[in-house]
Amino acid sequence: MKFNIKNWHCYLIILALAIFISYKIFRPGFMLFLDNPTHLSMYKYYIEEIILKQHFIFGFNPSDFAGMPIGSIYSQIGFFLLTIMNLVFNIPLELSYKILVFLAYLTPSLLLYFLCSKYFDKMPSLAISLLYLIIWKDVILTIFGGMWTYYIGISFLLIFLYFLIKFYTKHSIKYVLILSVLFSLIILSHPFATFAAICLMGSFFLANFIIRRVCVKKTTVGLMVVFFLAFLTTAIYTLPLAIDLSSWLRSYAWGLGLNYFQILYRLVLPLAFAVPQNLMLNDLINPLRNQEYLLLLKNLWQFFVASFPQLIILLFSVIGVRNYIKNRKENSEKIFFLTVIGIFSITTFIISSGFWHLNSFLHNLPIISGLISHRFQIYTEIGMLIFAAYGITELWNKRTSSFIHEKRNILAIIFVLFILINFSSYYPQNKIVKTSESSEMFKEEVLPLWSWIEKNVDEKETRILYQSFWKNTDSEYDSDSIHAMSVHYTNVNFIGGWTGGTPNPTEFTLTSTKGNRLLGKTIETISDEEVVTRLKMLNVKYVVVIEPKLKNKLESSKNFKKEYSIGRFEVYSLKDYNPEWFDFKYETEYTINTFESQNIDITIKDAKKDNKVLVKLAKNPYWHAYLNNKEIEIKNNGLGLMEIEVKEAGNLRLVYDPIRKPYILLTFIGIIILVVLSTYTLICRNKPI
Repeated sequence: MKFNIKNWHCYLIILALAIFISYKIFRPGFMLFLDNPTHLSMYKYYIEEIILKQHFIFGFNPSDFAGMPIGSIYSQIGFFLLTIMNLVFNIPLELSYKILVFLAYLTPSLLLYFLCSKYFDKMPSLAISLLYLIIWKDVILTIFGGMWTYYIGISFLLIFLYFLIKFYTKHSIKYVLILSVLFSLIILSHPFATFAAICLMGSFFLANFIIRRVCVKKTTVGLMVVFFLAFLTTAIYTLPLAIDLSSWLRSYAWGLGLNYFQILYRLVLPLAFAVPQNLMLNDLINPLRNQEYLLLLKNLWQFFVASFPQLIILLFSVIGVRNYIKNRKENSEKIFFLTVIGIFSITTFIISSGFWHLNSFLHNLPIISGLISHRFQIYTEIGMLIFAAYGITELWNKRTSSFIHEKRNILAIIFVLFILINFSSYYPQNKIVKTSESSEMFKEEVLPLWSWIEKNVDEKETRILYQSFWKNTDSEYDSDSIHAMSVHYTNVNFIGGWTGGTPNPTEFTLTSTKGNRLLGKTIETISDEEVVTRLKMLNVKYVVVIEPKLKNKLESSKNFKKEYSIGRFEVYSLKDYNPEWFDFKYETEYTINTFESQNIDITIKDAKKDNKVLVKLAKNPYWHAYLNNKEIEIKNNGLGLMEIEVKEAGNLRLVYDPIRKPYILLTFIGIIILVVLSTYTLICRNKPI
């Protein structure tokens, strides 16, 4: 069947749907859902403090976790793009951030259409690209939840796939260089996208070996060059992670379940089943237990509606796989493309199980110890979408006597109408696209709270600790990490504003306030004395509480005083504590000359042989201490903070220095090699390997 539709029509339709689904994020204010406040706060600090003041791409952020590296342990592409948009093009940071979120949402769909339309009919390619945009958990929830740099990496990965196929058809140096640049961009986008790209290269190599063994040598050489050049050009980012910070970073990844049965059903079920935005699995189990059959039927219908796009994808991907098996001996670029996708989908399906996390030895192995397995399910879904496009194309074009083929037009109309009628089930809930200025909670509770803190808390003297929203309050607050933005309103550094899996060691030992935790323990198990000791250790004078158990604990304590209350927030101060950033073992007279985020300078006026000082900032390999211009060791106090022996009076200076000239040199060499080879390629015009 021929479809009279042009490519630009299809791109326009995809763009229109993406705009319709996401336009609310462009309302005034910053995005609130999940990790967005965390990331925006980090980018704002990075541009204002690291780029403009330190003139480097790495630095130290004193907010949360008692301070943490910025730039060096997070995806670089977001920092680069936002810095350029904000400083070069003068686009406000909040708007720049939203533009990139939108592009991260839109671009993979456009690229899916571009790739599929090369091999399959336009209408099936358009259909699967539109279905991608309404995938709930692994697209809408993840991207609008703040993990958009990962999907920029996925966009680069799809372009990478396109040029891998080009490299298959012609082993040209030009394609090797393009692949090197793209692999570098993937590395800078996200570690999970990097691992997926390695899997994709492995799938490409294996498909090449299966289909065309005579070219294995050229393929191997080409892929090795891609690896080598990408390693060189990204050395400034990857080597600090691999060499300097690897022993310091905490592994935080997890698998799909606590046993193999749990992993299996959580792995297979999402292929055909989606949970509605407003329901949980318990909404099926509880009505059944309580014999509320009308409610059960209502909820079952909602689950079916939510799962309908996934069922379509599954149905046609199965048809696509069946047709691939029939045509697998066909010597064509399309079959090779599908072979690569098939191997890649199976590989990422296995990886998304996270089976190794059930074994303590495998869980602690380098690289895979940091893989959050469910983040790889998106690649299996992309593979299913591609096979679905193939299945629909084959079904429409081949004359068979099957029911689906004979009724294909009627079925297509039914599918489209069903999705349109129930489109509200796929449209993101308001909380997902909510901004600060559209949130009553933010305007009526959070802003007055931050205003009080700005007026009553001295930002130079102390930190403030926020109890996290995460698993401490109901969903009406809609933002687990909103307090991450507080420092830009109050100028007071904080603990407890960030959420999500982070590799910072102090989150585990001392600073987490998520899910009933407080200062490294649970609210029930931490004693009043431990609360006081650890708050002083972190130089926290004020605690902002949202959860009743902690409110009761501090209210009944003789060591705390309620200072302010608004809505569900209550602010308590620690009695009889004069904030200080340094805690000496013995009473010591000292003066603070400089106390900045990357540079600290104090003068110690009296000496004691076995004296030591606790610096109330997180220890990190890039901190260096100098006593009277001689470098001395910085130790860990056991909970992740800096402890230094000071055996003599004089000047104590701490400097955060992440600059590593060898890494910069390697990156510079990589860029030079790329430029030289690119110039050579332009002169020689597609010279083969």
